[in-house]
Amino acid sequence: MNTIRATITEIASKDKVSVVSFSVAQERLEMISLGVGEALAEGSTVYVGVKASNIILSASRVRDVSITNQIEVTVASVTMGSLLCSVLFTFEGVTWESIVTRKSAETMQLRVDTSIYMLIKSSDLSIVGVL
Repeated sequence: MNTIRATITEIASKDKVSVVSFSVAQERLEMISLGVGEALAEGSTVYVGVKASNIILSASRVRDVSITNQIEVTVASVTMGSLLCSVLFTFEGVTWESIVTRKSAETMQLRVDTSIYMLIKSSDLSIVGVL
């Protein structure tokens, strides 16, 4: 699981559903949650995480799409398997991984030091630790 330290900047709740916003350096991430524990509040420091298979890669920022979390990252390595590809990239000094199909990686022509965007649905992001 990919994780990064973040600060909760906003919690909006209605009918046991919450939208939680986080600050990671200059970037903003957003998560949908079914209820937020009482220990969490604006200003809380947490670790947020996402599975490698839930990170979408794009050559550019995507407009007119329902994916809120779109962060520019730099490709650190590309490891091609027979069916899948592991793409490592850096975001705020942390190495993250995305697993995509080999065909997708070849179509995108992923290369080391290339800038791409990681896209994460707000329902795929989770709090994995509270500091």
